[in-house]
Amino acid sequence: MLLSSFAAGLALACQSKTIDNADHCYNAYGDQTCAARFGDERRFCVGPGDGCEAADEFEGCVAEPPAEACYSPCGLGSFVDEDGSCLVGEGEGESEGESEGESEDESEGEAGMEPVCGDGVLDGDEQCDDGNEVDDDDCSNACTLPVCGDGIVQEQLGEGCDDGNTASGDGCTATCELPGAIVWSRTYELGDCVPFGLGLRSDGSPAVVVQCKPTPGRLISFDSEGDVSWEEPMMEYPSAMAVGPMDEVAVIGLDAGFFGALTTVSKAGAMELYLHLANAPNPASVTIDGAGNLLAGGGTVGGNCFLDRFTAKGALSWGRTEAGCGVFLALGSSEDGHLWALRSNSPRIETYTVTGNPEWVTGPLGASGFRGGLALDPKDDTYNAYAVTQIATDPQGFRVDKFDSKGVSQWSALHDEIGVDELGLGVAVLPMGGALVAGHLDGEGLLSWYSADGIHLQDMVYDGAELRAVAVAGDYAIAVGSQTGPGGSAVWLIKVTI
Repeated sequence: MLLSSFAAGLALACQSKTIDNADHCYNAYGDQTCAARFGDERRFCVGPGDGCEAADEFEGCVAEPPAEACYSPCGLGSFVDEDGSCLVGEGEGESEGESEGESEDESEGEAGMEPVCGDGVLDGDEQCDDGNEVDDDDCSNACTLPVCGDGIVQEQLGEGCDDGNTASGDGCTATCELPGAIVWSRTYELGDCVPFGLGLRSDGSPAVVVQCKPTPGRLISFDSEGDVSWEEPMMEYPSAMAVGPMDEVAVIGLDAGFFGALTTVSKAGAMELYLHLANAPNPASVTIDGAGNLLAGGGTVGGNCFLDRFTAKGALSWGRTEAGCGVFLALGSSEDGHLWALRSNSPRIETYTVTGNPEWVTGPLGASGFRGGLALDPKDDTYNAYAVTQIATDPQGFRVDKFDSKGVSQWSALHDEIGVDELGLGVAVLPMGGALVAGHLDGEGLLSWYSADGIHLQDMVYDGAELRAVAVAGDYAIAVGSQTGPGGSAVWLIKVTI
């Protein structure tokens, strides 16, 4: 074993016990440091000294036991002749170290003892062993090195949270940071413009539709860093947009004559389709199914809602009117064309088949009004639905609801702080399930996180008038809102961690 070949005395005159590297194993914990960094490939520590060339590479860690005059098994500025205590338990005395009267069986029994985490000796499968019971230092109480996802908040590593996994969207990011940190923020002085819709393409780049004064509306495409790629004029008063399976964009709104209009634009910015919507004085929502079919919704005269389904070429497949439901504020579609619709009067979610036949309706949600959002979460060929609606309080608040694929309520959460004006305008689904709501809190931009089980995880408030829509892609979310500038309302786009 390791010590059986060591002479009782070492010639120290040639040793030089200084090295200008605090991370060197000789200055750290010797073999323990090497094993933690390199495993069994380089588990022995070489200290500085004449003839110890290996000390200059890999911070002194080598694969084979070094010469006696160079060996620093315990580190802390010592060689083996000065400190060999950390070698106890690695077979010391196996050939000559048995104490008087100790039987061979007893010696073998000691050598086969299980490693003990916290004894300061690195052995077995231990990644480290610092001999203490401090869990959030450089070695955990399980004798593992600190890493994001181990469930221990390591402040010295810059962790703001650690929930035991490396997934985003559950209240702690994949890099163990609290969500909501701004990756980039952009403000666009386009005149007096307000955003009315946001969508993300397959590469995560956003598109935004805006209403402007006095010019017509515009569809603006951005790259992944928030820089404008192209702009396309739209109808006079766009009210909503959606992104389709081929990254095409559909926009709905009112033209200059206050007639309903629906248009589609390719990813490159070319207009592909322009439809006039009959009997649609209040077009408010649009979505695109997996086959590229267009589904348009809104309100008609007399407080009724309308739904129209068009093929990708613009042919009407079916249309229907729902009496007394106000306006369909938001729509969502499955891959095969099933439809979810959020109504404004006595808000609730209604669902329809591919052919336009009603299926199920949820119970009432928030108070009647013209603000709300809807998002679908596909799960194993079924869809959960999340909705955000306003509640009748003064100042106003909002609520978030989750329903399963049959319309059964899974949970409902109120966001209603006393004396605070709170508005929920848009909602997106987080990667681990759960909802991210965009809105405002006393006039400032708000993003509010909810877990898949309905737990309110956190609020993040940002300087700005309000956030009107949000979308999620990967480990990030992009939200759009408006800020008041010298020329009127400016479009405000932010990308944040989730």
